[in-house]
Amino acid sequence: MTSHVAPPDRRSSPPPASGGEQLRGNMGTFELTFTALAFNAPLAVVAGFIPVIAGFENGLGSPLLFPAMGVLLLLFSVGLNAMAGRMEKPGAFYGYITRGLGRPLGLASAFFAVLVYVGLGAGTFTLLGVAAGDFADNVLGLENSGPWWAWALLGWSVVVALSLLNIGVSAKVLGIAMLFEVAIIAVWNARVLFDGGPDGRDVPVFDHVFDGSIALGLLFVAMCMTGFESLQVFREETDAPERTVPRATSWFLIILSVMYGITTLVYVIGQGRGDGLAAGAADPTGTVLESMQIYAGSLASDAASLFLITSAIACTLAVQNIAARYVYALGRDKVVPRVLGNVSQKHGSPVPASIFTGVAIAVVLMAPALGDADPVKSYAVLLGLAGYGIVLLWVLTSAAIVVFFRRHGDGQVTMWRGLVAPVLALIGLCVVAWLATTNLGDLVGDVRLAQLILAGAGLVALAGGVLALWWRRVDPQTYQVIGRQGE
Repeated sequence: MTSHVAPPDRRSSPPPASGGEQLRGNMGTFELTFTALAFNAPLAVVAGFIPVIAGFENGLGSPLLFPAMGVLLLLFSVGLNAMAGRMEKPGAFYGYITRGLGRPLGLASAFFAVLVYVGLGAGTFTLLGVAAGDFADNVLGLENSGPWWAWALLGWSVVVALSLLNIGVSAKVLGIAMLFEVAIIAVWNARVLFDGGPDGRDVPVFDHVFDGSIALGLLFVAMCMTGFESLQVFREETDAPERTVPRATSWFLIILSVMYGITTLVYVIGQGRGDGLAAGAADPTGTVLESMQIYAGSLASDAASLFLITSAIACTLAVQNIAARYVYALGRDKVVPRVLGNVSQKHGSPVPASIFTGVAIAVVLMAPALGDADPVKSYAVLLGLAGYGIVLLWVLTSAAIVVFFRRHGDGQVTMWRGLVAPVLALIGLCVVAWLATTNLGDLVGDVRLAQLILAGAGLVALAGGVLALWWRRVDPQTYQVIGRQGE
């Protein structure tokens, strides 16, 4: 039995972007996969999240959580890619939510997404500043290396400059950084597996996966899998996106699930089954670097300290590119000043949107510095809330997929792609979102501050929805191009 969707109506296609220019690029599966992997920042995840995940009550079973989350997101990708083939302008989640749930909610999600990525960028730049300062002090032996925010702004200037160029340049930078990150992780993994930990290599993962509550473990694993959504944003800049994006999605999720699952197992082996796992959660980055020093030597540990900086730079570059393309889409649709939808004729990149996004990230980045806040705490709050926001976007997009195929069935999409996989993904993602909501305090460390920031984000999203309704009233033509789906 199959479900079917009517082909997109080409007669009502929206007009081209301002100036007749469109984003240009020809990324293949390899470049697109590496761009998304770099956005995920593997070394930053290994050093910042895996010790926390393994420190929960079900720490010995934590390696299994990664393939479980990978399966859930693969289910999500089935419906996502099926829906992309039936849309006028697939790309950012903004377009999917608009097509499935309507323009007001679509525009609200776009405003919310821009805010999420700005927060994610600011949080990662904060991590960059702290990591660069520590590297200068502890590895290079520099005295008075300067405040963390000075290093963060230096990285910011490099990232913004790269974001103004063609996406192919960014993809090459991200791919090179990824190779170094994966190499140092692989060396550490091999040394731990070769030497064995204090309790040997045998870890009874299947016996402990359900020890205690798996809520926080699943929540942090979901945070580790971010980057999945970036594959859809770059559709317009890929070669043969109808083939490239699904392939890159599968490779991305399989690589992350396997790599993080194995690395978590390696970390557990290296720490042993005693109090080392719980203790490591209190100082995750320091614990991983110490483990690398023990098993792979000081050179590997110092290299990891350096690669942690490049990991943060690669991540912020990908975040900057994604956020800029959300802003570009809004400018292209003329729901915000249309200059933000312009494209550089030389580089084929959204230069005005990139500049706007870079300035917004810098403003949020400097807020903790001006308030003399603890950068580590600021990093945790910004990234925790941004990750929570991404999970909410996953849920909305998954719901949009289910509604879309429910309304437009016509037999060309199988029941698995149009109904079963999307419904299963929606149920699973709702569970993850509920876990994130009920454990928000543990996620960001400050419930009151989290609530205030989320309330502000909600107001921004509400403004997007109200703006859509206003456009529907005063300018129906502009309202019709929101999301550029031509329905």
